[in-house]
Amino acid sequence: MKAHAIPVSPAVERPARRGLRFGWCGVAALALPFLASCFGATEADPAEGGAGRPRARRISAEEARQRMDEPRTIVLDVRTPGEFAGGHIPGALLIPLAELRPRASRELPDPSAPILVYCRTGSRSAVAARQLAGMGYTDVSDFGGIIRWRGETVRGR
Repeated sequence: MKAHAIPVSPAVERPARRGLRFGWCGVAALALPFLASCFGATEADPAEGGAGRPRARRISAEEARQRMDEPRTIVLDVRTPGEFAGGHIPGALLIPLAELRPRASRELPDPSAPILVYCRTGSRSAVAARQLAGMGYTDVSDFGGIIRWRGETVRGR
């Protein structure tokens, strides 16, 4: 059986487009701030003439391992309790990202204490580090995901 083509006038062929039209440039412009945060970019430092937004440093897992031995250092895991139980850095404090704002002032009482933040891949830890810096914590470092961690891990709570 042969299909028959139905002639269509040009006015019917392409309906008028309404609403916003971005194209690739518009999509890229909207995605840049998100992508920058995923790859460790931080906001401008007021001492460097920046906008004055809070900052959190991005550090390597090796630098984090060295800093863990410093006094008062808190290793903060922002994954879920199930992920934490499956394997975490010894001595890490678990505060899931979704609970960080309400629990931080109670469980992280010293805003000047060094805080080393990690998650599974680095996405949640970047968000958590920015949130902590925005809440007034002054020594926050994000070392990304435990998938890059080459040190000891323990299972359970």
